[in-house]
Amino acid sequence: MQVSNVVVFTVVEVFLLLAAACVLLLVRARNLKQMTASLQQQVKQLTDDLRATDSAPQHPLPGSYRQTIDEQLSLTRHYHRGLNADQDIALDLNPETPLPRQIAALRHAFLIAEKEALHSSANTAPSWPVLETKLQQLIQFYTTAPNTGILKAGGGQEIERMATVMAMVKRFTAASEAMLQALVTLKQQTALQPDPKTPGGGSSADIAGTEKTQAQLRSLQQQQTDLEAAYVALCKRSCTSDKGL
Repeated sequence: MQVSNVVVFTVVEVFLLLAAACVLLLVRARNLKQMTASLQQQVKQLTDDLRATDSAPQHPLPGSYRQTIDEQLSLTRHYHRGLNADQDIALDLNPETPLPRQIAALRHAFLIAEKEALHSSANTAPSWPVLETKLQQLIQFYTTAPNTGILKAGGGQEIERMATVMAMVKRFTAASEAMLQALVTLKQQTALQPDPKTPGGGSSADIAGTEKTQAQLRSLQQQQTDLEAAYVALCKRSCTSDKGL
């Protein structure tokens, strides 16, 4: 009988221990379930935020990149003036110019091309045809420019031809800058001017100002086209003459 009581007490103790363990496990499982639900909610929120960020259009700050280009152009010109340059920065593309001035002139030409490409586009993307045209001119300039030996052998004629090319580059740069300014003015007038076809549309003075700006822009574009054609023709003649020498 005594043995039976010991067995009963042992079984009861084991049962109580198992019951206590089950209660602890249930409480632990409940806490883990709550933590899992909270983490799942956070993951879902982060996923939704990420999808919203990916689907949202990327709009850079208006004018920030253009402003950066203008600042870099100003810094490049200031650096060029600090090199004791005795001529315009556009003329220092000459291969015989000291290397630091050549580098400044080349960077200036790239920035001008980038600026024109941005102003020629209706959105924030650059106009690749404009970039191709401007950079092609730089490539043609360096591939067709006569080397030092030919300059020495050719004498004054080659030097005069090179001076003509440099003057043409300077005129081309000035025309490009003027065209950019006219284009910016035209875009501003077009954005601010009401539609003349609608009631209460733009005044005759606004329309006349826009037409004048458009005429100026067309004139500058024609001047730029003529300069480009003359430059290419001069480079070809220079290359042909160099081969003959």
